[in-house]
Amino acid sequence: MGLHTAFVAHPDDRRIEITGRGDFGRRLTGHTFQLEAIEMLAWSRWQLGWLDESQVLCLTADRSRVVLSPVADPGDAAVMAAVPLSDTEVLVVEVRVKVGYDAEQEEPHTDGALLTVPALATEGVLVYVVDASLGSGQLPLVIAGDAGNGQVDDYPILTRGEQVVVRGYTVTLVSDRRGAYIVAIFKVEA
Repeated sequence: MGLHTAFVAHPDDRRIEITGRGDFGRRLTGHTFQLEAIEMLAWSRWQLGWLDESQVLCLTADRSRVVLSPVADPGDAAVMAAVPLSDTEVLVVEVRVKVGYDAEQEEPHTDGALLTVPALATEGVLVYVVDASLGSGQLPLVIAGDAGNGQVDDYPILTRGEQVVVRGYTVTLVSDRRGAYIVAIFKVEA
C-alpha cells in the first residue's frame, strides 16, 4: 500500500545518498537505488475509511486549484484530490513528504555503523490513476509517467513548478509553503 521505487539516477545524486557514522566517528557515505516510501497512499486510506469526507476533494470542474497537506501529517486539511475519468477510473493527486513512514530510516550496517537511508528522493506531489475494475496484480494503480508496464523513467514526485499530463489533465505543483501544497489541475483543451 506504499510506494516502492527503483529509478535510474546518477551515482552522485544527493537525493539517494546514504550517510552514517562508523567506529570512532568515521563518516560513511553511499547511495541506494531502491527507495521504499512505505507511507500508505491516500487512495488506500480513503478505501479503509481513514480519511474524513473533508480530506478528500472530488473535482469535476475543468480547471481547479486545490490546497493539499501531506498524507502522513494532514491534521484536518485535505490530503487527496480526485478527478473522475470514467465510471471506474480516477486521477488521484496527493502530497508526499519526509515524515512518518516516508521519513529517513536508520538501519544498522553489518560493520556496526548506523546508516541513515532515504525513503523519498524528494518531497512533493504524487499523481496516479486508479482503475477500480482491476484487481490486485492487474496494475489497478498506475503512477504518472508509467507506460503501462509498472515502470517509470524518472522519479514520480513533482516538485514546485513541475507538471505532468495524465489522461487529458495537466497537474502542476504551483507552490509548497509551510505544509500547504497548491496544485493546479486543468483539463487539456482538445
